[in-house]
Parts: sequence; structure tokens; C-alpha cells
Amino acid sequence: MDLARRQELFLDAAELSFAFIKLTYDRLVGTLGGQNPELKAVDPPDAAVLDAWVIVDLAERLREVLERTPGLKENETLSRFSKYLRDSVKALRDHVQHLEEKAAGIAPTGFPIWGSISWAHVLSGKEIEVRCYIPGRLAKCEGVPIVNPAGRRFRAAIDHVELTVNRDTINVSELCRRIGEFGVAFNAAVDAAQKCGQRDSKGLLRFQVG
Repeated sequence: MDLARRQELFLDAAELSFAFIKLTYDRLVGTLGGQNPELKAVDPPDAAVLDAWVIVDLAERLREVLERTPGLKENETLSRFSKYLRDSVKALRDHVQHLEEKAAGIAPTGFPIWGSISWAHVLSGKEIEVRCYIPGRLAKCEGVPIVNPAGRRFRAAIDHVELTVNRDTINVSELCRRIGEFGVAFNAAVDAAQKCGQRDSKGLLRFQVG
């Protein structure tokens, strides 16, 4: 494939991934807050669990795209962000990719195969409500992790949405924030390279995320 066209496709994939992740997270928060009018035949908490898993998958796809984008220079910022994505979603991605194998190990715990979701809802300056949803037919279990709001900074009424599978937990809210911040820097770097108009002998834009 022509390298310049390959670069265009990867840039599209990255930019759309940033947009898709934001869209999915906004929908997830709207579902948890009861503000998603599209949910009619679907149980809202189930829809939130689904969106959390979609974000996990998109984050892994985004990492793969960034590591393979032609013309994107690897630097400390990119390496640190790629490592953050890999470390954040690896355990959950491994779980869902080997679901049939993981079921045997989870069976004695009584935990759900698709995990559980918990979140904090700021009701006022002094009140924070913590909720948890555990989907599926549950065996007797205890110790399902829930979000601990103590000492945390809140940026929205519903924040620190956490997805837990067995004993592995990811803060979906923080993951999306970090991706959003990187996305702004990435898009700015692409725009700057395009305005500059300088390409190498292969027709590639050369840029890095600052």
C-alpha cells in the first residue's frame, strides 16, 4: 500500500478512536445518570457495562494504531501513553479474549463472568452516593470491589466509573480523561504538520506528540 495513503488511514483511525471513546463514555455517564432516552428495551445498567467494555476494547485498538502509525515519531510522551494504555487494559482484555478459559477460574468465587461496574454520584457538596451493579445470575459471593470516593477529585456529577473483572479493576473515567488529553495533543500535532506541508521523500508527514 502507498505509505502516504496508509498514513492517512491510520490518522483517521486514531482521530476517530478519540471521538468514539468520548462518545461512548458520554453515553455511559448518561445511562448511569438516567439521562439516556434511547434505552427502551435494554436494561440501563447492562448498557453501561457494555459501554465500559467497548471503551476497554477501543483503548487497546487505539494503542495498536498509535504504535503503527507511519510518520509518528516515538518519543517519551508517546511511549509513556502507550505503556499506560497497555497496563490499564491488559488484564481485562486477556479476560475477554479467553472467556471460556476464565469461566472455570471464576466459578468458585461466584463473581459474574462479565464483571461488575461501580460509580460515584455527587449529590451535593457534602454527599456522595456510591452505586454498584453486578450483572448476571450470581452464585453466593462477597467482597465485590466498589469505588472508594475518599480523597478523590471529582470533575463531574458522575465520576470514577470502575469496571471490575474478578479482582482486576480499571477506572474507566480516568482512562477516558487521559485518552482525551492525549487526543487533543495528537490532533494538534497532526494539524501543525499538515499546515507546515513538509513531507519526506515517501510523501509522509513527520510529526510527534509534544
